[in-house]
Amino acid sequence: MPNWLIAGALDSTLQPYFINYYGGDAYYHANSMLLTSDGGYLILADRYDKNTQDDEYDVFFLKLDKDGLITGSEHQTLCPQKVCVINPNPFNDNLQIDLFIEKARLSITDVSGREAANISLSKGNNKINTISFPGGIYFARIISNKQQMLQTEKLIKIK
Repeated sequence: MPNWLIAGALDSTLQPYFINYYGGDAYYHANSMLLTSDGGYLILADRYDKNTQDDEYDVFFLKLDKDGLITGSEHQTLCPQKVCVINPNPFNDNLQIDLFIEKARLSITDVSGREAANISLSKGNNKINTISFPGGIYFARIISNKQQMLQTEKLIKIK
């Protein structure tokens, strides 16, 4: 069953500096997280993908910068970074979006491509009223201020 690595750091007042989720594409088990000389972090984990592996785990290293962003290859295909968590799914009249970056836009479209919502989000808990949405399948897209697609989630509205 796929899961995520969760990494975070606190500032000098013990407030969260960042909390990021990585993965969701395979099973990950973190073994250690080290502070590196450049102010970043190195996570050592095991990775298992039931679709491509039998009974073996891969050793997996994830290098993060001081802000918790993945460093290294520009074309990262393993262990994608999540910028938010959307709950519940399936949903009824409200969605809760916990955003881990400062600002972003949320675009929700139905399966025909019709936009049901376009909302500004800020870091932390964002509650979205979806009472006017008919039941069905939707796609939530999180878009950066530079119009870069950061994350897409399939959502189901139950009426």
